[in-house]
Amino acid sequence: MSGNFFVVLRSRVFLILAAIAFWTDGFGFLNAVPPCSAAPQIQNVSLRGLTIGQKTRLVLTGADLAAKPRIVAGFPVAGEVIVSNAKPNQIEIEIEVSSEASPGVYDLRIVTESGISNAVAIGLDHLRQLPFPDKTDVLPVALHGQLTGAGILKTSFSGAKGQYVLIDVEAARLGSKLRPVVRLLDSASRQLAWSAGHAQLAGDARLEYVLPADGQYSVVLHDLLYKGAGPGFFRLKIGDLQTADIVFPIGVERGVPTRVSLLSFFPDPTRLTSVEVMIDGLAPLAPATLPGWANLTGLQPRLMISDHAELLETTSQDSQPQLIGAAPVAVNGGLSPKETVDEFTLNVKPGAKLRAEVYAQRIGSPLYAVLTARDPAGKQLASNDDQANTADPAINIDVPAGVERIILSLKSLQPVAAGNSVYRIEILDRTLPDFSLQLETDRLNIPAGATQVLRVTAERRGYGGPIALTLPGLPAGVTLNGDLIPAGATIGLLTLTAPAEQASFGEVPAFGEVAVVGRAAAPNVNIVRIASRAASPKTRSRPWARESVGWCVAKPAPLGVAWAAGSPPEEFFAGVKNAVGLKLLGEPSDKAAIRVRMLTTQVAPKKKVKQGNRDVTVNDVERTLRLEGAPQFNAGPAPVAVQVIAPADLPLKPVSVVFIADLLAKDNKTVLASVTTPACQVTLRSPLQLQLQGEPQVEAKAGEGETGTLQGAISRLGGLAGPVTVTLEGLPKEYPAPSVVAPAESVDFKLPVAFPFGAKPGVLKNVRLVATATPDPKAEKAMVRSNALAITVNVVAGEKPP
Repeated sequence: MSGNFFVVLRSRVFLILAAIAFWTDGFGFLNAVPPCSAAPQIQNVSLRGLTIGQKTRLVLTGADLAAKPRIVAGFPVAGEVIVSNAKPNQIEIEIEVSSEASPGVYDLRIVTESGISNAVAIGLDHLRQLPFPDKTDVLPVALHGQLTGAGILKTSFSGAKGQYVLIDVEAARLGSKLRPVVRLLDSASRQLAWSAGHAQLAGDARLEYVLPADGQYSVVLHDLLYKGAGPGFFRLKIGDLQTADIVFPIGVERGVPTRVSLLSFFPDPTRLTSVEVMIDGLAPLAPATLPGWANLTGLQPRLMISDHAELLETTSQDSQPQLIGAAPVAVNGGLSPKETVDEFTLNVKPGAKLRAEVYAQRIGSPLYAVLTARDPAGKQLASNDDQANTADPAINIDVPAGVERIILSLKSLQPVAAGNSVYRIEILDRTLPDFSLQLETDRLNIPAGATQVLRVTAERRGYGGPIALTLPGLPAGVTLNGDLIPAGATIGLLTLTAPAEQASFGEVPAFGEVAVVGRAAAPNVNIVRIASRAASPKTRSRPWARESVGWCVAKPAPLGVAWAAGSPPEEFFAGVKNAVGLKLLGEPSDKAAIRVRMLTTQVAPKKKVKQGNRDVTVNDVERTLRLEGAPQFNAGPAPVAVQVIAPADLPLKPVSVVFIADLLAKDNKTVLASVTTPACQVTLRSPLQLQLQGEPQVEAKAGEGETGTLQGAISRLGGLAGPVTVTLEGLPKEYPAPSVVAPAESVDFKLPVAFPFGAKPGVLKNVRLVATATPDPKAEKAMVRSNALAITVNVVAGEKPP
């Protein structure tokens, strides 16, 4: 496929950030107690589509929807009206979509005084949106409904001879569990065409047909196995429609204007048009903005965004592999029935470690291929035809000594259809440091005057330095804490505190959508990544929807939590219980219980346990920094104390901590509201400290005679009690370590240092004076160690024992 294969139409691609959901936590200082209600939750929507440039009425069902609801959408809204009195479990709303909106699938949320809801996927196009009927008279149309179990739905329409009809079922692409099969029947109920799910459509069904005669036609829809799981909602579109499934080239360089073609691949490959795109955002993926054609419908195709050259495959005049330069680089191309192999020459350095990866099936291309690397003499260096979770191949290439060029070959493993087997090959230096960030939630509700916590996990690949976290676009009134994942750490607790004013921050609404951006904070390292949550049925086809957070400043929570001492704890002692004082503020009704929890950035140690006949890896709770029990209290002015257990073998380094207060319902289980403290960094220390009197050196006799003594003071901290053993470590194995036990009441120690007769005289370096203690006599192996003091031991000959 040559680079001049596509035509051009100017347009622009915008990065559409969908929203990400969260827990309702906060930190507040409250005098009055407002009514307690939860953030809104959407369970179902009557129609899964809206008409561009027109008003569409939706009925949303769920919970806690009635408190002054408003729309939060990833598309431009010209107007919204609540049609009737909103109920907590149902609202009816009329949404007018701006005529400037582009076709595609977007996220829709509800925001109320209590917070922001989960997101539901909504299709936008110019079609009429109707509940699924027995008969529809006007095409094109989008029909909406629910289908589970062994149910079968049927509708009919009038058609004319020679009329082209596309039938497209959106289900999985909207987050439904329906595995659709769609059939087209004539007036005698004879099947004319059918379609099960296409992998390139995330399992959704699509067919096209040219009607053979005037008359009535039927469309039948059912689950693949007649065992449809819920939710089984769908959007079935019928008419002379067009879809854009893929862009070519698949990848574009960030900030560089690039012409890309919109391709429709199913059922037959068609090139619709070309648009010009330029993306300056940070995201690695973006949805292509579609033209506002009246008959264009469906999910936006994805663009891959990189910071290196994105080349086009070209047809060579001398049949030699195309030269694509050196990594990092990507090449975008396509195979054809006549050319089922493409080859490229890559400049390399001897000893380089590269990774070449193909993107095809993951972006909707039917190409199934093998990728091979060989040296100029033809020796194979690596080959692969698939990898975990995808049929797209990837190879690691270790460049041999003396090799400065390698040949990459991409070969189709099945017959190639004309015009639709496009691909992208990206070649990177796999030794370069990198990291990725993961989120666990898709929304963030911050009570006014309170704090919310967002847990961010880092997966490090060669980068061990600190990672700075930001949320660009948050109003200035929202402050961040814990916005740095320390060097070597893999968990961050990012807390956000909202001002007491709920409604707005000046001219800025108190709700919206943001992304969590992580930047390498080490000198001379330029890595920027956007945090993303794991794929779900709703976002599997729209990966960009995993990269933003829907946020809201909600009404004040009915409780608050603060540090009893006015400031957070600065240190915990390993091996003992650490008391932390908190104030639980507010006056929850009916004297409801408040449960206290704790989050930390400690990575839980693992252990293997037997479950049945299998070894299963689980968290080793006994070696985890944790609260003692599940403490519960009543709100009041008096401080309360929780006990933090710090295992004896915890690494002695800083850890971030957040305390969460949950207001429980009368069942003592249901959480009505949660608030948190801001994140604080606590240093883990040993409760046992040694101080040496005199110089850090001793003269020790090897044999009989007066010998040197080390003496000093013992400090027991954090409530540590009991005897302490003082000894030397780091001695060569032929010098037995002397030790002494200081009784529980002793604060001093004296350690005579002597060795057996015959031990070799000389100066011993790298010797350390340490102390150990067992905080719990029932757990003798759980010992704590003191600081280590460097000691120089001068061994001198002593007298022979009698």
